[in-house]
Amino acid sequence: IQAPWSGGFGFNVSWKGIGLTADFSWVSGNYMLNNNLYFLANPGMVIGGYGQVVQALDYWKQPGDNTRFPALWHEIQFDSNILEDASFLRLKNIQLSYTLPRHLLKNNRVISGFKVYVGARNLFTVTDYNGLDPEVASGDIASDVDYMPNSRQWTFGCEFKF
Repeated sequence: IQAPWSGGFGFNVSWKGIGLTADFSWVSGNYMLNNNLYFLANPGMVIGGYGQVVQALDYWKQPGDNTRFPALWHEIQFDSNILEDASFLRLKNIQLSYTLPRHLLKNNRVISGFKVYVGARNLFTVTDYNGLDPEVASGDIASDVDYMPNSRQWTFGCEFKF
């Protein structure tokens, strides 16, 4: 299943040797089964040794209650209670760099350029999805079954030009 709207945007700015590059990706209108809620908000799973999430407290207690989950004695199923909006905006890549001015290297016959940088991947995600990662899905039905979330990564480095 593909989200109806998706895209990305970015920018690259520099000033006096300082550079900043950022790339974002976004998805809108995507819905996914939160497989973790099936286990962590299901009263029947407490016996199996699974912990419970705060969302599990929103269960039916008395007539007239408008809740997310049925009464505690009813096990939830794979239904719309665990279907969530998985739309998101994610900062995919960002890099901050400094390039040494050429005039400082003009007397050097070996190195013609030098840049130092720090970067990050998947630094933050804005979403209402309660699962591990709104960007993962498996099979024909969008679900976060057995997938690890995108990892956050940091990079540091320097670049020499000869």
